[in-house]
Order: sequence, then C-alpha cells, then structure tokens
Amino acid sequence: MADLKSKPYERVDTSSFTKLLSLKKDPHQTIADDVGNEYWEYRKQWESATRFEIETPFPTHLDFELNYSCNLRCPMCTWSVETKVTTREDWLTLDTFKRIIDDGVPKGLKSIQLNYVNEPLLRQDMPDFAAYARSKGILDIMLSTNGTVLTDKMGRRLVEAGITRLMISLDAHTQETYDKIRIGANFEDVKKNVMNFIALRNSMGSALPLVRVSFVRMSLNEHELPKFIEYWEPHVDFFAIQEYINPMPELERAQSLTASTGVKTLDFRCTQPWQRMVIRHDGTVLPCCTFYGAHLVVGNIYKQSVEEIWKGSQMRDLRVMHKDGEYYKNSVCNDCALNSVVDVPNTKS
Repeated sequence: MADLKSKPYERVDTSSFTKLLSLKKDPHQTIADDVGNEYWEYRKQWESATRFEIETPFPTHLDFELNYSCNLRCPMCTWSVETKVTTREDWLTLDTFKRIIDDGVPKGLKSIQLNYVNEPLLRQDMPDFAAYARSKGILDIMLSTNGTVLTDKMGRRLVEAGITRLMISLDAHTQETYDKIRIGANFEDVKKNVMNFIALRNSMGSALPLVRVSFVRMSLNEHELPKFIEYWEPHVDFFAIQEYINPMPELERAQSLTASTGVKTLDFRCTQPWQRMVIRHDGTVLPCCTFYGAHLVVGNIYKQSVEEIWKGSQMRDLRVMHKDGEYYKNSVCNDCALNSVVDVPNTKS
C-alpha cells in the first residue's frame, strides 16, 4: 500500500471528477491509526475495485440519503429548482438503516456516507446512525455538509459517534463569490462553524473525524482556488477539488457555470458501479452518487435486498460497460460524462 502513504497526499479518481489533496499527513494513515490495520485491507479492496480488477460480492460502500431536504439553493445543484416537498415521514428510518448495516457488514460492507443530494445535519438524530454503524464494524463513516447547522452540540455528538471524515462544502474564498454560490448561507458563520468544530475535536483529544473542505470548480469561483487552498491549509486535514457536473444542461444559467480551467478527459470510465450504490430516502437504489444517478434506478430496498440489487443484471451490465470504456452505450451515463469531464463526444456505436 505504499502508493497510498506518500506525502503530500494526492489522488484523482478514475472518472476525473474529484482530486483529493493533503499538504500534511496522508489522511488514510490518520484513520488507520485509529481504526487499525483492517482499514488498509479495506483501502486495498477499494483500489482494486477502482482498477476494475475485482468484482466484490457486496458493495464496499453505501451512500444513504437519510432525508430529502436542504436549506440552501446553490446554482450547481438540483435544489436550486426543486419543487418537491417532503416531510419527516419520508425520512429513512433508523430501523431500516440498522437492517441494511446488519446484513451488509458480514458480507463485505466497509464504508458508508450519510448523505446524497441533501443536507444531512437537518436531522438531529444523524449521529445515531453513525454510532450504530461504527458499533457494527463499519470502518469509514463519511458525512458531507454545507456547515450551516454545524453547532458545537452537533459537532460533539459527531465526534463521539465515530465519524471518520467530515466534509464541508464551501466553494469560495471571498464573501462576494460565496454569496453567488451558497445561496441562503452566511459565509462568516460557516467559516466560524468549521473553525469551532476543529477546535472542539482537538479539545476532545481526537484526530477524527478528519476535516475536509470542498471546492466545486466553476466559472464563478475558479479564480479563487489557489487562495482557497492557501487559507485553509493550516487548519484542515485535506481538500477536495471537484469538477462541475451540470445537472441541468437545458438551462443556460447552468451551462454558464462550466469552468474554463476544468479537467477534461477522453478516456472516461466510471468506477462507482464497482465500488458503491446509493440508497435514497424512499428506498430507491442508484448505481452512483452523481446527480445523474437519480435517473438510473437499479432497485428498491423495500422490494429487494442490497445484495440482490448489487448482483442484478443492471449493475453487472454497468460494471462491464464502464470497464470497457463504453459509457456512451447508456444514455444517462453518456449525459453525465458529456456534462462534466468529457470534452468530445464518443462517436463509436
């Protein structure tokens, strides 16, 4: 695993959607120091699946959308045009979550993320989900938030619950740019929340969760990326630089957000169907965590088991298709690729 232990740490996923960067210690080593050597076995499995070398009998990772709600209306997100209204009765229950964790861990489930297209900390019982997963042997428990409701009380509960990675979406270095992107949030309040959480975690004598700040590269903010990294480098454990995936290509406003400095590739192969699935608040299951995954339903946990869906023909076909670099054979995958990191359409038939 020497390739995962270099300093500084840098990793670009096979799809080119995200670059992870740490100018300090390898974040995986920090988690392994807490979790144990079993963590490195999980990462070895993850990387093998990423290289299309192994097809695991159960997903290594599951994303859970425990609530479908958000308090912001960011222009690069479908929440900027969402009209659907959901209530607490629509939330995924803790009992359902426990059933999936209990079934999955013995079969090879290693990591989870407690969000999809939503703000997870709107659920006050969010730490209960993390704590249960950790108690059952999940090695890596991630949570992505906009940071607006990251209070000291919630922060303490997240540390105690065993979250391994807390990822805060910021996307800006200045107030002016933040106000254009994080619609409904207060820049100074969120920065304060992040700093307070780091201080709280440290005061509790814990190295976890690692704190990551995320930056979706767009036309609105690409000029601020160097300053963003410079400002946060002394404070956070690592960064995510994410390429803009346009979820609404029919809207001129959404098209205009594409960055001129964004990463482009001609060799697009998505590894997500080899690693993970997403379970939405209503039980529907998706093969990836992008916006486009919502248009590619592969099952429902109230009708099938996670294992049945993972081993089903839809997931198997997606895995073969992406391994062979033939994303264009699926209209949803093709749209995702062309509205993100693929610059020239594939002309193969």
